[in-house]
Amino acid sequence: MENHTPDETTDGAAGHLTNPAKDTGKVIGHDETTGHLTKRANDARQVMGHNSELPAIPAKRYFTIGEVSELCGVKAHVLRYWEQEFTQLKPVKRRGNRRYYQHHEVLLIRRIRQLLYEEGFTISGARSRLDHLATQQEETPQPQRPPLAANPSELRREIRKILAILQA
Repeated sequence: MENHTPDETTDGAAGHLTNPAKDTGKVIGHDETTGHLTKRANDARQVMGHNSELPAIPAKRYFTIGEVSELCGVKAHVLRYWEQEFTQLKPVKRRGNRRYYQHHEVLLIRRIRQLLYEEGFTISGARSRLDHLATQQEETPQPQRPPLAANPSELRREIRKILAILQA
């Protein structure tokens, strides 16, 4: 059950809170499921905090949906909804359909959260931005690493050079 002040009602189609007495045609709430920003978007951002205020991500291989919810400041039902909207978000599902997120997915969720809650993107806008960024990364040539030494004696010689540089 949602808590509204007596003069607020919910616009059923969008799930936004409106105040008929003060209705200026602008919505005054935030639908965290769809990510639609509203007149009070700045207030919502302050309550939710910025990505820089989120806790550090522990060095673990997998995270449960509850852990990801806490790490990203997003409720579990929103994470499940985002899985349907963002094809890049595919947690591993194990026994009983339990979701296990990897580190890169936690970073992706934080990025989605930033786009929706802090930068004001809609779901489709955030999806387009993520697709555009992924395309840019594919097109950007990755720097080539120099080949590793072919034999152990060359490798030792390289390591000695590096140690000499570090000790200097």
